[in-house]
Amino acid sequence: MTEDVDKYKKSRETKGKPNVYAEGWLTITQKLCTMMAGFTVTVDMRVALAICAHADYHNGLLVTQADIAAELKVARATVNRSFSRLRKLQVIERVSRASEPTAYRLNPDYAWRGSGKAHQKALWQKEADKARAIKEAREADNLARLRVARMKFLASHPEASKSRRRTAKSGYKGVTAHNGGWLAQIQIRCQRYNLGTHATPELAHAAYLKAKKELSIHKPKD
Repeated sequence: MTEDVDKYKKSRETKGKPNVYAEGWLTITQKLCTMMAGFTVTVDMRVALAICAHADYHNGLLVTQADIAAELKVARATVNRSFSRLRKLQVIERVSRASEPTAYRLNPDYAWRGSGKAHQKALWQKEADKARAIKEAREADNLARLRVARMKFLASHPEASKSRRRTAKSGYKGVTAHNGGWLAQIQIRCQRYNLGTHATPELAHAAYLKAKKELSIHKPKD
């Protein structure tokens, strides 16, 4: 009971007080320190330290590469190459879109400026962005393969007649009676394509299922 009271008092004492690490503080991991200590090119370490020094709240980098070059008294091209190497090492991340001006931030996995709660949110958002990027890439790949499969399929199958005359029902999807046999058809974007005439409705339905399988794109396993 006493411990609960002490916890309550402590929470009341700290509630509403400003974050003591908000102004002028930056939390970095030992992994980043080890990485910078192992840099063989001195300018990369200087640029990385300058980025840490100029990180805004929530790790945003407001100063430009030209500003860092002027501060360190090195060529702009040298700073640009250092930024490229730091991006490959994932010390910094690009947060702007391709159509927007280039903007960077410190990787929240390595360093953070702000409260612990905001840091946790940033890590969660980073994981969500990564998962969304993987999903979008997978969907784009599926769409590209689907288009190729459709092109190959349409090139090898004739377009069906647009006639809508009543035909005998077979009991199978994609199968209708035709000239004493059973015609298999599949519909792609409101257009029917012939899959051939077969002796039995079962064979025609098997041809329909085969064509459907050729056109279906299954998502790869993660």
